[in-house]
Amino acid sequence: MFSKKRSIPSLVAGLTFATAFGTAGYLLKNNADYGLELALGSSSLLLAAGIARGIPVKFSKPVPIVLTVLGLLALEEFGVVVALVGETFGITNGFEISDDKTKNC
Repeated sequence: MFSKKRSIPSLVAGLTFATAFGTAGYLLKNNADYGLELALGSSSLLLAAGIARGIPVKFSKPVPIVLTVLGLLALEEFGVVVALVGETFGITNGFEISDDKTKNC
């Protein structure tokens, strides 16, 4: 955390993630392209960073735990949005939505 150790990389990472999530939120709000992809990518990176920082300390420190939980929650939230958008447009894992549930595209 920047305030405790004056870590410039932590400050840069925090500002980068804040900018990425803020931009994704703006794009999603305005129904613009790539908002969902940016949100999913940022969530995945946040999760990976939390796991990478947590493994060496066996998740005994709060920062890796918080990063991992926030990454999981954001990934789950945006994943649900992807599923809902897919259902809206008839895209479900390569199978066409129809009365016949076994019909493959």
